[in-house]
Amino acid sequence: MREHYITACLDLVASGMSVEAAVRGLASTLEKRDHSRLLPSILRGMLRELDGTEGTAARVFIARSEDVIALRNAIELHLAAIGGTTDATITVDETIIGGVIVEHAHQRIDASWKTALQKLYRRVTS
Repeated sequence: MREHYITACLDLVASGMSVEAAVRGLASTLEKRDHSRLLPSILRGMLRELDGTEGTAARVFIARSEDVIALRNAIELHLAAIGGTTDATITVDETIIGGVIVEHAHQRIDASWKTALQKLYRRVTS
């Protein structure tokens, strides 16, 4: 269903409708059909189609350089889930504390300790 919405919206844009009008119409249609939760996913799919980032290198963020070896299986699994290849750019970001963040083609898998701790904190304090 998501792919049908992406194709329909891109067809509208290709036929001359402004992107803003197409997205507004899409949002209205999704709301009427109680599919509003699909909007972010559809917009990411449209971005991938419009800017052609499918072939670009993925980015991997880790807390320490030695985590590349320890998290190799998790990194490969996350890259495969979002269509990235193993020739990803690896960046050390000490602020994520541990774990890994993988980005490719407007998709992100955040398996960092920082995010897990923030989610836990929000659940406990709210």
